[in-house]
Amino acid sequence: MGFKDFLAEMKEAYNEGRAEAREEYEQKQAEGQAEVDAAAEAFEQTSAGDRFAVALGAPYRALFVGDLDKAVKDGRPEYTLCTFFLPAEKKAELPQYLERDFDVVDAATLTQEVASLEAALYTLILSGILDRVKEGDGEAFATVAGHKEALEEALQSFQIIAIGDFNQARQRGDGDFSLIRDQRAKLAETCAQLHIDFPAYAALKKDLLALWMARISYMVSGAVGLEYIAQGDAEDYLSGVTSLGVPLFASWEEYAEAYLRGEKTDKTNNALGRKILESNTKALLSKEESPWKVVPWPVPSGS
Repeated sequence: MGFKDFLAEMKEAYNEGRAEAREEYEQKQAEGQAEVDAAAEAFEQTSAGDRFAVALGAPYRALFVGDLDKAVKDGRPEYTLCTFFLPAEKKAELPQYLERDFDVVDAATLTQEVASLEAALYTLILSGILDRVKEGDGEAFATVAGHKEALEEALQSFQIIAIGDFNQARQRGDGDFSLIRDQRAKLAETCAQLHIDFPAYAALKKDLLALWMARISYMVSGAVGLEYIAQGDAEDYLSGVTSLGVPLFASWEEYAEAYLRGEKTDKTNNALGRKILESNTKALLSKEESPWKVVPWPVPSGS
């Protein structure tokens, strides 16, 4: 083979490689645009309530689904962090994170994790009420003291679920998610009868409430994206904490401040993880592309 033939072959190989690279680039561009279009469609089909529910978990969701800078570059800022849409590569990765961080691998484990967190919260609030009963704090508690058995029974039910003893909870009739909702309803009725301002006691745990609202939102939105549960079921998983937590805050700023205070008490996180979450939260508050700028904080009824 002469030198000219060698050059000709080299040129041909170069042109073929260039054509293949261009074809691959164009294919990736087409796939990327298709993903952006799918995300935009998902945004349009997501209700205002669901957008808010997903946005609650944005500090965590940004860790694994895509931060604001990447979302803006990809042309889908609000889509990623306030809809159930998952980019293809993240849909493949997210299961390992949900399992690693929360032991969530399907609908059943999601139910158990959310139920445990919710029950732990109610346990803390009820313990605060019963402590005041024991102290005889206030005239109204003379009435409560005569009925504290009902509160102690509710406390025991929530404690069993909080520690994850679902076998015992089921034996007591407290283990299924629907029965947890029933237990909440019974507690609300008891508090109303005894003139206990339960939300006022919940406000004492507002930092923890904000933290768990964010975590449960992240878990639930991920579970919907992975099709562990249906989108229509998301509200059931979130309502236990959002019904208490949302009225305690007037804005995303107040929610974020409480979340960051609550996150600092989390012993399962490390300094690096805490720093990243703080950075995500500040970006969500400051950047115009943030879902917290797109989705308004709910105004309480009657305001």
